[in-house]
Amino acid sequence: MNNIYKSKWNESTQTWVACSELARGKCKSNGLKIVAAVALALASTSVIAATSNANNININTDFNSDIKNDGPLSDIDMNINIGESTNFQHFNGNILQAGSGDVNVTIRKHFYIEGDIKSKDTPNSGRAGTLTINNEHGVINGGITNEGSSDITINNSFQITGDITSTETSTGNIIIDNNKNSNIHPHPEEDKYRIISGRIINQGSGAFKIDNKTNLTGGIYNEGAGTITLDNSGTSTSEIKNTGAGTITLDNSGKSTGNIINSSNVASSQIDVINRPDTELESAISNTQAGKIILTNQGKTTGNITNSGAGAITLHNSGTSTSEIKNTGAGTITLDNSGKSTGNIINSSNVASSQIDVTNRPDTELESTISNTQAGKITLTNQGKTTGDITNSGAGAITLHNSGTSTSEIKNTADGKITLDNSGKSTGNIINSGSASSQIDVTNRPDTELESTISNTQAGKITLTNQGKTTGDITNSGAGAITLHNSGTSTSEIKNTGAGTITLDNSGKSTGNIINSSNVASSQIDVTNRPDTELESTISNTQAGKITLTNRGTTTGIITNIGDDSSIHINNEGLLKSKIANMGSGQVTLINSGIGDNTKIINSGDGDITVLNNKTLRNTNIINEMHGTGNISFTNRDKFEGNLINNTDLGLIDATNTDTGTFIGTTGTTNNSGANGKIKLNNQGTWINTENSTLSQLTNTGTIEFSEIPLTDIGDENKYHTITVEGNYIGGGKGKIVVNTLWNDSESDKNGTGYTDRVNIKGDVTGGVTTVTTKNGIYGDITQKEIPITHPKTVIHVEGQITGQGFEGKSVTNNAGEAQLQKIDQSLYGGTGTDYAWTLTAKTPTDPAKPTPPKEVPIYAEPVSGYVQMPTVNMELGFTTIGTLYERRSDNQTYNITGTNNTALADNQQQTWGRILVKHLDKNGKRRLDTVGNQSVLQIGHDFILDENNKTGTRRHIGAYVSYGHNENDFRDQYRAKNGYVVDDHYTGKGRTDAVSVGGYGTFYGNNGGYIDLVGQVSYLRNKYNARSNESVHQNGWGAALSAEAGKSFTVYGNNWFVEPQAQLVYQYLSLDNFNDGIRHVDQHNPSALRGRVGMRFGYNGVITDNLPPSSFYGIANIWHDFVNPKSVDIGRDTLKEEYAKTWGEVGVGIQLPITRQSHFYGDVRYEKNFGSAKRKGFKGTLGYKYTWL
Repeated sequence: MNNIYKSKWNESTQTWVACSELARGKCKSNGLKIVAAVALALASTSVIAATSNANNININTDFNSDIKNDGPLSDIDMNINIGESTNFQHFNGNILQAGSGDVNVTIRKHFYIEGDIKSKDTPNSGRAGTLTINNEHGVINGGITNEGSSDITINNSFQITGDITSTETSTGNIIIDNNKNSNIHPHPEEDKYRIISGRIINQGSGAFKIDNKTNLTGGIYNEGAGTITLDNSGTSTSEIKNTGAGTITLDNSGKSTGNIINSSNVASSQIDVINRPDTELESAISNTQAGKIILTNQGKTTGNITNSGAGAITLHNSGTSTSEIKNTGAGTITLDNSGKSTGNIINSSNVASSQIDVTNRPDTELESTISNTQAGKITLTNQGKTTGDITNSGAGAITLHNSGTSTSEIKNTADGKITLDNSGKSTGNIINSGSASSQIDVTNRPDTELESTISNTQAGKITLTNQGKTTGDITNSGAGAITLHNSGTSTSEIKNTGAGTITLDNSGKSTGNIINSSNVASSQIDVTNRPDTELESTISNTQAGKITLTNRGTTTGIITNIGDDSSIHINNEGLLKSKIANMGSGQVTLINSGIGDNTKIINSGDGDITVLNNKTLRNTNIINEMHGTGNISFTNRDKFEGNLINNTDLGLIDATNTDTGTFIGTTGTTNNSGANGKIKLNNQGTWINTENSTLSQLTNTGTIEFSEIPLTDIGDENKYHTITVEGNYIGGGKGKIVVNTLWNDSESDKNGTGYTDRVNIKGDVTGGVTTVTTKNGIYGDITQKEIPITHPKTVIHVEGQITGQGFEGKSVTNNAGEAQLQKIDQSLYGGTGTDYAWTLTAKTPTDPAKPTPPKEVPIYAEPVSGYVQMPTVNMELGFTTIGTLYERRSDNQTYNITGTNNTALADNQQQTWGRILVKHLDKNGKRRLDTVGNQSVLQIGHDFILDENNKTGTRRHIGAYVSYGHNENDFRDQYRAKNGYVVDDHYTGKGRTDAVSVGGYGTFYGNNGGYIDLVGQVSYLRNKYNARSNESVHQNGWGAALSAEAGKSFTVYGNNWFVEPQAQLVYQYLSLDNFNDGIRHVDQHNPSALRGRVGMRFGYNGVITDNLPPSSFYGIANIWHDFVNPKSVDIGRDTLKEEYAKTWGEVGVGIQLPITRQSHFYGDVRYEKNFGSAKRKGFKGTLGYKYTWL
């Protein structure tokens, strides 16, 4: 082909000349050669010659030659004007821009450009000038190619069908303005013909900038590292595809329908799409490899958005999006929605790393359905409103952070996981219908409300952590598990209908019903109520499943077991206020280690209830309801305050009150007088019976107490109650029954009047003996009687046989008498059975050889013997402490103080002495009371004055002493009784006395062997009484004593042997405090005593030596006599006294041994014995030491 490669300026003609390749190198400046060359060129095309003017090339006819700008004059700008004046011609040549000058191509009229238009670098690799193509009304069918670093600008107002390409080596840019600015046919109906239908391809590193105001239909492809920017305000059906490392940017304010695809495997590749307000983007957007797509939608998008590769798609939607968003590869799709989105959001990738992140902004609505179908993840952060369903049907995960409003149904159908973190409002259903590995985790934040219903329909799991409020129902209908951690408020109904498990961990407030209605035995609801929380929910088990409740807080809702094979297990460590009912054939177990208050435990069916109380059940009734046949097993280990009620015909309540248990309440029936059900009670602890009770069998090895009657009500017969045992009674161990009894004197009845609690036993009595007593003694003013007296009311009545004694007991009265339980065979009096009743008189044993009616004597309370005898015991200690002169000091009469072994006494001479004494004394009263005791005394004295009158031969010792005395006494009652009969064991208790005494004395020795000893003593006493029954009372008192003793020694058988008649008189006064031992008042009336003695001392005084004083040995015999009987003692309204032997004899021996010139040891032992019938027997010993200060 003959190409025009350049044009030249002809100075002579003042025109441009087109030079063809045929004349290359031959063109000169002469006009002939130019004309020849042009003519030759034009001749070769057989068309009309092109006209030229300066740097302009004008082509108005068909043109088949190439136009190149790459020769020696390529640095000159070139303007190529095509179709200036003609239409429908063809330009078949190519246009090449390879020079440094700019080339401007203008197609003005309907001209067809069939050849290619190219730009490339200059022959010396320099940057070519710009290539500008202005297509006003032409049709460019040839390609437009940039192969170099220069820029191409395309202004298109009509049609381009050829490809616009930047090659791989190109670094230049292409700017395309696709407009409707042509003045040719400027009519809107002609705009549909203004189009670029050819492909736009960027294979290089340069930038494409496309401004489309009309139509684009050809594909837009970025295959290199460059960029393509499309500003579309017209209509684009072009496929936009990025396959290289570069970027495509679409700014759409028109209409775009072509697919937008990033299929590059280069991570840095990117497609950025901006869809402007009031515009619609219908394009499908897909990312198939490693690149990125970013879509910013301010208008409307309808095309699908798909990520099938490892790259990312990001959608910022502030407009309306109906696009389906789908992730099928390993990459990420991000939707930031501040507008409206209704298209489906799907992650169907089987790659675990695939992800869709959705953020829904405040005040916006996301209507899109969100589904995860394979192994990927979807994360939704909702700050506005979501309404579309959220479904996870694969093994992947969906996470929803909701701080707005969500009405979306959330569903997990396969192996994956859904997580909802709700700090807003959620009302849509939450459903897990997936496999065992599937899971839904829901966290409801504080101050938020979760209204969603939550259901688990298959084998998966649902975990709900509620810190706010939940109101929707929670249902487990499959084999999986639902776990609810509630620290807020839950009004949700929790229901288990399948084979799975529901777990509620409540540390907040729960009021919704908790129901297990499954007919599968393995189904279970586990409820844990934490400390300081309240569980108001009703709990019911209606079929075959299990419910377990562990309560550490407070429960108030009703707990019901209705099913035949169902069970409820309750562990209470807090406060249980719930009513518990077993209405079918199932099992209810309550283990109480906390407090149960104001509740009922009811068995109204054929099932069983087991109750183990380890702490406190109060105001609680355990009931076997009418028409039921079930059993209740109750074990009380601590405190149970309530009633055992069996209203059934066949049921059984089997109760055990252990040795640590306290049962306060009754047993029996309430609304079925014909009930034949049984109540068996094994009482090992304490049962306080508060009303009338009925049992079928009673085993008692503990204590049964009838509730204490206030003093204001003791006269009301209705306050006294009865326990009726329809069957057998088994006693033993430490079995005891404590009753209330009122007993008053009566002028009309020798037995008095009164009431008592009662036990009726219709069966037999076996086992050990049961003790019967009263708590605070017998109420009333019953006093002792010498006549037989028995309480008018029976305490125990037995219709059957009794093995052994059966029952025994005693009770104090407000007076001195003791009531004892007497066994009475009613068959002897024309009645039936055996009665046990209180009596105040005891029968004495009779001689079987001489059967006579037994004598009856009053029964004294055990402390009485001590109360009556303690004043006498105190006085005996006082008499022992004051003693006799020779017991205190031994012999000073023969102490030759002025002898050669001693110097004469001066006024400052003194003597110190001390002794210890022990005494055993056994005294029997003349009436019935005895005492035996041991005394011990420590006494220390000092003679402050010890001198001798040398003129008269007399000597005096004036001094003082201090003593501590201790007495341990056993008290006895000759008629001590048990069960109304006098027994051989007379011991009733013991007493202890501690006494501190101070005394003063004056002893005067005459020169004729006579002496006078005067003593005064004051004592402080502390008494302690311990009755046999361990009653303990303390008492204070004081005493005073005066003693006068005289004697005279006579020498016999020489100067060493002597006899000494003696006489002594001792007076003692005692003042003891009145006291009340908790039952009775005791007044001992400040008794006094006067005791006298006459006796004879005889012995031997040793020889006086210059080294030591003489030794002394003696014997003594005395007769003692009490001149005053003991005073009576008031005990309550009874007055008692005891009298003892008044005269007794005493014998003893003594010794005094000098140790040094100034010190002696001395000792004395004595034995005493009564003269009359009343026993008095004792012995005592004294050991002393004295020292004379010279």
